[in-house]
Amino acid sequence: MYPNPSKGHFSIQFSSQSENDVKIFVHDLLGRKVFEKKYSKSSSAFNEDIQLKNITSGVYLLTIEDGDRKEEKKIMIN
Repeated sequence: MYPNPSKGHFSIQFSSQSENDVKIFVHDLLGRKVFEKKYSKSSSAFNEDIQLKNITSGVYLLTIEDGDRKEEKKIMIN
């Protein structure tokens, strides 16, 4: 994930090891969902640009679900 911090526009890249769709979620620190999207599996290389609209500055939690694999990262929005 880069850049971090960002202004609400960032890229996610990783090697997918699942045949399932990839789900991306962004929550604020109070647990409110501010972004959710499912991406169809097209290849093992996942590469998507994410644009968060009308989002305030702060720290958010980015969750990536790839089959049974789930990872969370903090992202700072300026």
